[in-house]
Amino acid sequence: LVLAVALVGLTSQNASASWSSNTSNVNTVNTSNVVKASATFAPVGIQVVNVGAGSDILNDIALTLTGASSFDPATDLAALTSDSSTSGVGVYLDNTPVGTFGVEDQSFVMNPTPSYVGSGPWTITLSPNANISSGTTKNYLIVLRTAAGATNAHQLRVGLDSVTYATAGTKTDLAVSAPSASTFITVDTTAPTVSTRLTQDINANGLIDAIKVTASESILDSTLLAANFAVAGYTVASVSGTANSSTANDSIFYINLTEGAGACSSTDASGCDSDAIPNVTYTAGTLTDHAGTALANTGAVAPTDGSKPIAKYAKYKDTDNNAQVDRVDVTFSENIVSDGYNGADYAASTVGTVNLAADSAVATSGDDLQITILGDAGKTGGATDPIITYTNNFVDTSRGLNDAANNAVITTVITATDAAAPVINTVTIEDTDANGLIDKLTYTWSENVDTDDGVAPV
Repeated sequence: LVLAVALVGLTSQNASASWSSNTSNVNTVNTSNVVKASATFAPVGIQVVNVGAGSDILNDIALTLTGASSFDPATDLAALTSDSSTSGVGVYLDNTPVGTFGVEDQSFVMNPTPSYVGSGPWTITLSPNANISSGTTKNYLIVLRTAAGATNAHQLRVGLDSVTYATAGTKTDLAVSAPSASTFITVDTTAPTVSTRLTQDINANGLIDAIKVTASESILDSTLLAANFAVAGYTVASVSGTANSSTANDSIFYINLTEGAGACSSTDASGCDSDAIPNVTYTAGTLTDHAGTALANTGAVAPTDGSKPIAKYAKYKDTDNNAQVDRVDVTFSENIVSDGYNGADYAASTVGTVNLAADSAVATSGDDLQITILGDAGKTGGATDPIITYTNNFVDTSRGLNDAANNAVITTVITATDAAAPVINTVTIEDTDANGLIDKLTYTWSENVDTDDGVAPV
């Protein structure tokens, strides 16, 4: 865990060595700048290049520790010792890979043992007495350790004040013209918990395909593992912290599901499951917050319905068989309710064989929306079907069409197909040979009909 801090304004007063920041090679502690108790992390990186003929010695590194929210180095950091491998503040040689604090890095024995000066901010001097051979570049990390009893929410900022090295036995101070300092690092001893679980239908096809999980704090996406999650009745395909435009390493992640195999199409909505709330279980595994504190087992918990109802198909009807369409039924992926009628919400195209207009009411029945509407007189069907559009125009957008969990129906454009039975409009009686006997009846229907003679209706 490493936090990059730039060393700005360093100027060498000795021709044999030059110092600079290795900021580009030093990682951040983490995106939230938090550490847990008993944690080891490196918030400062520095670099020296010896271009002279002789060796130089890194004598002293002067730091300032600034606390906030009642931070106390005596209780929030491990005790200071002369051994950097155990000291609350120490210095390490940053071996390859440079910029990553790990087991490959070498700690120094400091002489004398560092100590805190003042009551805060605290100045501290590390004395590694490290040799830097001619023609070499050395990188160093300032390493801190939080105490086992570090207090949650206490904050620390680390600043570099000066670096001292020696040539031919003479110390030369390299002062920082504008002292560099990290942002505040916060002690986080609280384990993450799950705040909310919401079902999702990301591709809006009427089948849930994800569970949106919000944690109590930011979590590390790299610790998400699909094997630790189970969703009753579904297969967990993956777990992602960046799905659906989510920001990496924030408090939101998605459990992506393999969609159910039930029928959910433009002709059959019986298998749609946008109202499903399957139990979600997390078995403690790799998931942690940015400080490295793990999420505990959650048990099986039902999510909240967060999936919107999706219109799957629509049919226009002539419910009183008077040769005039009077209703359109739109079938959704789940049961819906109507919280008030607003005529401006509904529109029908006038390009169909049957033109629909002048809706006057809506009702719901299970997963069906029933729109009372007026079609062309004497027509119950034709070659071109009308298009129905729904847009919520209520000022209060919580009104309109919703499911039982108050998830609003999205703007919908759907073609209504013919479910109106043909009706006889007129009957003409004829005596085609003028012999006084009726020999022909001509029926005019509300739409083309098929006489079952193997020829398409005309």
